[in-house]
Amino acid sequence: MRVLSSLLVFLLLGAPLFLKPRAPALPPMLDAAFAAGRADFWVLLSPPDTTPPPMTGSMAQVRRTLTARWQAQAAAEQAPLVNLVHHFGADAESFWLVNALLVRNGTRDLALALAQQPNVVGLTLERPVAATLPEPTAAPNRTSGSVEWHVSRVGAPDVWASGITGEGVVVGVQDTGIEATHPALITHERVVSSTHPHDYAWHDAIHSDVSGNGSNPCGFDSPTPCDDHGHGTHVTGIAVGGTPTDNIGVAPGATWIGCRNMDEGVGSPATYLECFQWFVSPTKVDGSAPRPDLAADIINNSWACPPSEGCDSGNTMLLRRAVAALQAAGVLVVASAGNEGPGCGTVSMPPGMFVETLSVGSSTSSNTLSSFSSRGPGEGGVKPNITAPGSSVRSAYVGGGYAVLSGTSMASPNVAGVAALVWSGAPQVKNKVHLTHHILQSTATPFTNTACGGDDDAHPNHAWGWGLVNAPNAVARAQTCAQHDWDGDGATTGAEIALVRAHLGETITPETSALDLDGDGEIDADDETLLLGHLGEACEGLVVITTPLTTTAILTNTTPYTLTVQATFLQGAQLAHPGFTLTLAPFENATILPPSPIADTVRLTVLWMGDEDAPLHITSTNRPPRRWFFPFVSAP
Repeated sequence: MRVLSSLLVFLLLGAPLFLKPRAPALPPMLDAAFAAGRADFWVLLSPPDTTPPPMTGSMAQVRRTLTARWQAQAAAEQAPLVNLVHHFGADAESFWLVNALLVRNGTRDLALALAQQPNVVGLTLERPVAATLPEPTAAPNRTSGSVEWHVSRVGAPDVWASGITGEGVVVGVQDTGIEATHPALITHERVVSSTHPHDYAWHDAIHSDVSGNGSNPCGFDSPTPCDDHGHGTHVTGIAVGGTPTDNIGVAPGATWIGCRNMDEGVGSPATYLECFQWFVSPTKVDGSAPRPDLAADIINNSWACPPSEGCDSGNTMLLRRAVAALQAAGVLVVASAGNEGPGCGTVSMPPGMFVETLSVGSSTSSNTLSSFSSRGPGEGGVKPNITAPGSSVRSAYVGGGYAVLSGTSMASPNVAGVAALVWSGAPQVKNKVHLTHHILQSTATPFTNTACGGDDDAHPNHAWGWGLVNAPNAVARAQTCAQHDWDGDGATTGAEIALVRAHLGETITPETSALDLDGDGEIDADDETLLLGHLGEACEGLVVITTPLTTTAILTNTTPYTLTVQATFLQGAQLAHPGFTLTLAPFENATILPPSPIADTVRLTVLWMGDEDAPLHITSTNRPPRRWFFPFVSAP
């Protein structure tokens, strides 16, 4: 009967909706939800295309190109499904960042009809997620110009002394909201228009009662920044806050933009994804006039979506897609590792669990690991990636005052602030996410811990990661990197020369201003000569792949697939990103472990996490021998 009713829908709509031979079973949580009637659920289509567009010297143009591509892909693939949803009397909201539809008030018959469409990857339930937020302890105002211990411990004042405080970097915070009028935050909001100061700086993803409380202190769809709890204000203060007499923030010269993703501590995959999407293409407070050129540079995420509260494999896949897309747009995603320690293997919740995320553990003022800080191992190897102060951290709180809170929620914005200092002090590495991971990790102050394993010398390890974040070391390392690496491959090469030559004789524009090296307002032979003097400058190690590679394997979810490739290390170290093109179906169900050098070889291991076996095809990206630049996981 279900097949007949679906066929009738096809005939009525006249849309090219072809049915799969058999209706697949619904995910158990979604199936159970329909027992009570209607439910909200996600429809996942193919992953968004995150292939980097050609670099023209403008990150703004890259972001415009990517968002236009993702919106076009979503429109083309989702349109027939929207017709089907409407036919069943339900509503659908498009999330183009992850190429998914959120169906509101859908029926089991609608879910079964959607599941049979050939371009549907899967369905998953949308449901609220309750956060466990730390309880505050009141703290006094400061009047002496003192610096909080967490700010000193990461070394921020030493960076400030060189005139670097985070200028030019935008830090996005999705949390319980932000009290924009707080004395420590009021001058740090990113303002685009003085007449409409919150445009492109604030978005409220809480449109209705998510928590079930019936009301909210901030209301719903708040047009002005508001915090219904205090957690978001505290987190924002750690990253970028402060006053002349109260130094609570690591990067007070950076600016914040905010998105409320929780209703008094209760969010959902929809609110989290809405914030992620808004951060890459902010709008006015009324939702109009999106501008990808005003995207956040860094996003702090002091929240988690545990499986026990609804983040099943489908929702996790959506959040992973969002982080991967943001990474392609040059946005650094920083997240708390979790407060499930001291047990091993507890970095297990998105977004902190993702290999693409810079995951942060927590330390104390006595340089010990916080007992609650989640430990690895985690996805892709070392988790957390890095550690920062998170125990007894004083920062801004709602009501214009201050409070002390503890958690990896407090550690994460410390790292977001340090990343802002790095990008402000070394603009040539700004928006280069992989490279920034490497810089922050390789310059961290190491701490040994063998409790949950790690490298042979216990560093990095699955307790501290690469160690305690170190702002002066990270900024200094970033400033030694290639000054003119516009295509993001880690070095100044012939590609940069070609870019200058392509624009010779032109008057500079915002998109080509980086090419005017001598500052005379023109792109000319003098700029080419200056650039030639920087050829070969690199931030990253050099590896030569010496054997061709083309292989096919069948992946199972019980046996890791390991591939060995012959290579020569010109500077010995472990690779962070392999120079291989991998094709699987679907790609996002695989984890690529960091390759490890064994003598003159590189071993690449792929873990498959899908429900069914799938083919894997691996091809070398260039014909060897070819010199490729990769960031190192560890210093030589």
